[in-house]
Amino acid sequence: RQMCIRDRLRAGAVMGFAGLWSVWTGADDKHVFTCCVITTTANELVRPFHERMPAILEPADNAAWLNAHTPKKTLGALLKTYPADLMEVREANPLVNSAK
Repeated sequence: RQMCIRDRLRAGAVMGFAGLWSVWTGADDKHVFTCCVITTTANELVRPFHERMPAILEPADNAAWLNAHTPKKTLGALLKTYPADLMEVREANPLVNSAK
């Protein structure tokens, strides 16, 4: 049996990932919505599973991330590896990895 792992903040707190989105017009003149999650180097908790992890934002930084007027240098400073001691690893239901 394959064990599925999920990372989360301690006590199950909600986490916000840094991401980008865009809307553009396709060849058929329909709007196309695209998005991505920004990743960073994995911390020591995530590293056994993968070398990258989502850039997790501190709750106090969410407003700055979402503000179109925040300087790029400030935004770049938010893209750091989240501290492992604020996270935990738990076994997840195997259905998480199922393509069904």
